[in-house]
Order: sequence, then structure tokens, then C-alpha cells
Amino acid sequence: MSETNHAENGHATKKFANPNYKVPKIIPILIILVLAAMYYYPVYQDYRDFKSPETIVQKFFSQLFIDKDYQRAADKMSVFMASPMLPEYSTDTPAQLLKARREIIAKAGPALEQNFKNGEQEAFQVTPLPEYTKVGEQTAIVVGKVVAGGKDQGFGLTFLIKEDGKFRIIQYVPLPSAAALEEVKKIDMKTMDDQAKTLLNQS
Repeated sequence: MSETNHAENGHATKKFANPNYKVPKIIPILIILVLAAMYYYPVYQDYRDFKSPETIVQKFFSQLFIDKDYQRAADKMSVFMASPMLPEYSTDTPAQLLKARREIIAKAGPALEQNFKNGEQEAFQVTPLPEYTKVGEQTAIVVGKVVAGGKDQGFGLTFLIKEDGKFRIIQYVPLPSAAALEEVKKIDMKTMDDQAKTLLNQS
């Protein structure tokens, strides 16, 4: 039987991949670009959120009350601000809290979300006033104009402490009046730094 008749009887000749085929050069480049984007976007996002004390404060309140991005908000919290939400850390020393920062913050995000689900929360916005910002070696303070529920609520003062190489929020307090802004200008950052070092070095 001829080869022609063999093919006609339903037995098609096998076809093999072209040994000369090459992957288009653009494919490896695209893979590299995608992998780079996956790495650099979180790095860029982190830089954008932490580039200054004012940015940290503004982003924290925005992510907490508007974006509802509780985990990113939690990342801006000091362990000394986050741990009171987590009873299992109530007896830990400052050194233990700092060592457990990663796990504390991982738990703080869901804790924040649960707290917000349990109560009605007004939109709370803080617009930093850079002229009152003070930055020390281990601490920083940021004054912000506060609007809650669309109403002017005066001013607030946020204290930050450096943990894991970045400033994190340790406390927020409302200022009783505009006159208190003058008192903020008198805050001695060296004293603040000394107090922070004492806290951070407690075993």
C-alpha cells in the first residue's frame, strides 16, 4: 500500500514541533517586569506611607476611617498603642513587645476591624500642620486639623516613636484649644527622645 493510500485510510502522518522555534524575546522581558512590579510596588507603597511623620499620621487616620484598610493602619501603630487591644500581651515587658512586633501588628489589624464593626464610627480626618511638626532622633510630634462627621473638631496632637527603623504612632490626644498650639512649640524633643530611649531599653 502506498503512503498516499495509508494517509487516505485515516492514519495521518505525525507532526513534530519545529526544532527551530524560539520563544519570542519579549516573553522573558515581560516576566521580569511583572516580577519586578510585584516586588517594587509594596516597597513604593511602604515608602509613600512612611516618608514623613505628617504622612504617617494623615495616612493612618485615612486608612482607619475612610479606606477601612485596617492592616495598613495597624502597621503605623507602635506596639505600645496596639498591644492594649490584645489581652494576651498585657503582662509583656517593653522588650518582649518590641520583639513580638510582627505578630502583634498582624493581630492588631483584625482587632481594629472588629472594634470598628462593633460601633458607629464617624469619618475622622486629620490634616497635618507641618509648621508645628517636631522631629527628634527617636520621637516626633505632629499637630493636625481635625474634622469628624463633617464638623470642625479643632486640633489634635499625635506622638510618634521610632520602632523597627520607622516612626509609629504611640498616642493621639485632642488639644483643648487653639491656645494649646503655642504650648506644643515649647515641647523639648531631647527630653522626648530620652524618655523614648528609656522605654525602648526596658527589659
